[in-house]
Amino acid sequence: MSSDRTSLGRAKCSPLPAPWASPCTFAAPLGGVLFSIEVTSVFFAVRNYWRGFFAAACGALVWQLLGVWLKEQDTITAVFRTNFRMDFPFDLIELVVYAVMGAACGVLGATFVYMHKRVVLFNRKHKRMSAFLQRNRFLYPLIITVFISSATFPEGLGQFMAAELTTHEAVHDLFSNFTWTSSDLGVDEHMVVNHWGSTKGRVFLTLALFIFMNLWMTALAATIPVPLGLFIPVFKMGAAFGRLVGETMAVLFPEGIRMGDNINKVIPGGYAVAGQVALFFFCPGTSTEIAVLIANAVSQMLQPSVYDLIIKLKKLPYLPPILSTSSEAHNIYVEDIMVRDIVFIWQGATYKDLKLLLRTNKRLNCFPLVESPDSMILLGSIPRLELLRLMELQLGRWRRLQEVARRRSMDLTARKSPMEQRRQSRFEVVPVTNSGRVRFCFVLFFLISPCYCNGPHGTLFWSDRRPAVWQQQGLDCDLCVQSRDEFF
Repeated sequence: MSSDRTSLGRAKCSPLPAPWASPCTFAAPLGGVLFSIEVTSVFFAVRNYWRGFFAAACGALVWQLLGVWLKEQDTITAVFRTNFRMDFPFDLIELVVYAVMGAACGVLGATFVYMHKRVVLFNRKHKRMSAFLQRNRFLYPLIITVFISSATFPEGLGQFMAAELTTHEAVHDLFSNFTWTSSDLGVDEHMVVNHWGSTKGRVFLTLALFIFMNLWMTALAATIPVPLGLFIPVFKMGAAFGRLVGETMAVLFPEGIRMGDNINKVIPGGYAVAGQVALFFFCPGTSTEIAVLIANAVSQMLQPSVYDLIIKLKKLPYLPPILSTSSEAHNIYVEDIMVRDIVFIWQGATYKDLKLLLRTNKRLNCFPLVESPDSMILLGSIPRLELLRLMELQLGRWRRLQEVARRRSMDLTARKSPMEQRRQSRFEVVPVTNSGRVRFCFVLFFLISPCYCNGPHGTLFWSDRRPAVWQQQGLDCDLCVQSRDEFF
């Protein structure tokens, strides 16, 4: 495959795994597609939206069915199930708490991006260390892996941050629908709380340490030169921060929040849902939109997103951010920056035009195709390699040799005399010698003449003087002539 076609294919295929992988992980097609469009907005084409949604729906369905077919689940269920009350999803005073929590999440997100940036720049600043790590590519990932594994060892520091739980189990506990600091807990609830601390103060310490450790460890692990996923760690940290705020609200309002004549209990699991990001953004009946919008606004004011940061650090092409409304950039129109002198190909272009176009524009890898120079209606684009292949096919060396042979054949035909241009007969006439002529005359003479020879001397006899031997044999000839004069 050509390089141009390969780069074009990569540009089309690069955004597609994003809407396919996220829904398969969380079984949420709509949220996965919207999230993928958000993080790949620079490279995402609108025509890929339905492809991404179709792939996301199929992937999420198959992933859920595999759990049933492998006997791991009884039926298709949500990945992280919640059973919060829906009569009063949230109180008015909680809107303020959600807003403050969103601002705090925005600051934490900007801090995470800043930490990741500083680690990458630190590695690039020290040239010797960077050159050494490039020569030993597996050394840096090995060091980071051993360091993080040691820090999260369950029998060591990991016992203060629920390191024995997997990501799925940790998020499931964070979304649990009961208060961890309550004194009235069941057996199953005690098992959940024991992972995060047996006492009230231990729960807050574990949650705070869990957030802090995951924050810097994720920023450090993201610098490893291997494919990584930033969504799951951020998802987990947001849920932990929301749970910390929810448990704090439960301590501040142990009896619940009064709304008129009703007193509603504080649900820390709802704060955990509000603290996590992206996929639960579109859930109806919750107030997570407020926290997410404020967090996004605060984070954008402080630092770019982590995806934009990675693009900048790797020096990839990207669209620059739009400045504030007071900037003069909003007074610039497309006609002020558009290129008017465009190199293009039209339907009526000749091979001479194509040859001149390719020779004068050697750096262009693709040319737009329009209907005509007057209408300038865009029909598509043609890669440079395809045009070169067409020119080689029609005007290449082999084609020129064929044309030379054809013209030479026409010249030779025109130079021939009229006699040579006639079609040759199937019969060949060759000249004969004098003896051959005499022999031919004698043969002809015997065929049409009634005379015959007598003896070896070759004497000719006419029919009225035939020998007796011929008469005895009954040889006769009705075509005999009577005299020599009649024959001649």
